[in-house]
Amino acid sequence: MKKYSRLILKRQDPRSKRYFASERKYLLKKLDKKLIFDIIHFGSTVVPKLKGKGMIDIFLIVKSKKQFPKMLNQILSRTDYIRPKFGGSKERIFHKRKRRINGKRVMFHLHVSWRSGKEWKNDILFTKYILRHPEAAKRYEELKYIWARRFNYDRKKYHDSKSRFVNPILRKAREEMGV
Repeated sequence: MKKYSRLILKRQDPRSKRYFASERKYLLKKLDKKLIFDIIHFGSTVVPKLKGKGMIDIFLIVKSKKQFPKMLNQILSRTDYIRPKFGGSKERIFHKRKRRINGKRVMFHLHVSWRSGKEWKNDILFTKYILRHPEAAKRYEELKYIWARRFNYDRKKYHDSKSRFVNPILRKAREEMGV
């Protein structure tokens, strides 16, 4: 079993939206805009007062699957994002960047996918749902504490547990939002 750093859940920084806006601007300046469909802030830092790991999750959506490899090369060659040794899937590649903003260390996770991909759409749908349903957000936060204690250092088990909560929410969200 691969060991990772300890999972620590933190209170959300109220400046998260500003951090995202600043990072979006950075990405648009560094990357070929003709390849980009959208850059979206998602996850716990979007939901007011929801505790999380404290990183800003960003989805960079490439216009097509064909342009995906070109964008990945640009990210690695034109920015200071790095590719971690863990995470990702066929449809989503992670990169991370640490940056100081007004003396505060901010961690960004850049998720890269393409327009017709499903993973980014699910993540955005989940974020929208917990924004609309504070009781679901509260339950999600409670469970994240339980999972962090139970599976500390084992991120795969932590993420597998999250999936068991997220998947039924996605079904509800699709039904509710007619997606």
